[in-house]
Amino acid sequence: MAKYVKTDALYWCVTVPLLSIFGKVCRYTFLSKLISTSSGNLILDYLQGKGRANLDGSFIFAAKAFSFVKLFGNYNYFFWEIVLTVFLNVVFLSIVLSYLRKRAGLMSVAQFVIVSGDCVFLNAFSYNISKEPVQYAFFLLIFAIANSRRVLRTKMFFILLTLAIESAFFRRYYMIYAYFLVAGLFYALRIARRKKRRFSVYFIAMLLACVSLLAVSSIIVPDMYEELARNRVRLKTDGANTIILDYIHSYTPIGTFGNYVINLFRIAFPVELLLLSVKYLPFVIFQSYSIVTIARDKAAFNKNFLWLMLYSSFFLMSVTFEPDFGSVLRHMTVTWMFLLYALDNPKSNPLCKAVLRKRTL
Repeated sequence: MAKYVKTDALYWCVTVPLLSIFGKVCRYTFLSKLISTSSGNLILDYLQGKGRANLDGSFIFAAKAFSFVKLFGNYNYFFWEIVLTVFLNVVFLSIVLSYLRKRAGLMSVAQFVIVSGDCVFLNAFSYNISKEPVQYAFFLLIFAIANSRRVLRTKMFFILLTLAIESAFFRRYYMIYAYFLVAGLFYALRIARRKKRRFSVYFIAMLLACVSLLAVSSIIVPDMYEELARNRVRLKTDGANTIILDYIHSYTPIGTFGNYVINLFRIAFPVELLLLSVKYLPFVIFQSYSIVTIARDKAAFNKNFLWLMLYSSFFLMSVTFEPDFGSVLRHMTVTWMFLLYALDNPKSNPLCKAVLRKRTL
């Protein structure tokens, strides 16, 4: 039986700013060597009409998105970071308080730990002028669609449409995210339609979806397959401190799939980072805890399967494309609200049931 924590609006109104400050302190102290402000400065240069020829499509899209907010013509990196931090923390707080209003102020210990941890990581890595706030905006739109009262078919249509627009104009590899979502939906509606969904069966189904993706792309779109297969063929001097290098140096569909399975477990449980530095311990613990928690949660695989798909499909896509552990952390943090709702199961706790019953009388 899951253990629950009861909090109120005052607690989170005090705690979120404190966690935000802690995240920023971490960002500019012992994480400073892992943080790069170059992408933000490139976007600011673009806004001022400088260096436009040097940017790829995703940077240009992000810069154009920021151009809608002039911020009094200020192009200082830290000014933008402060404004974005305040605004995005208000968004974060509003989502948490909205959830608590529906659940009488109760969330499970796992939800409490994950929400608190993600608040720190978001402030340390994502709440600044970069491509991450733009990605966050797309995910907030997907969250709003998934949290609406529409039927599943309508929700999936608009979620996939959002991802199609994003992949066309921002990050084209997000079509793989859409692919895993469709594969998960097929599993739910066909394979496990009349059966209790289990982690083991879902995991195998998603691995088979990956095999299909590699096999079909190697034949129909060989350029895409080549990009998938050789995404991690690079040198350790390529810029990232925590680069992920393939162990199998064969780029046939079988070899690529072997690398995918190995990298899946490496990213889910990134203990190898401790060989680089003990400062990665919080990320190792948090990532491992999140994966184990969602894999063991029965409600996520049944009542909250849409939220599970949104989270796990993004993770599976990350295994395919993310070049380093830092990118995994930076990008996975913006899925926190999917994980919060995937772990939602208030009826598993007698206290929560009593509170909810009292509110409905």
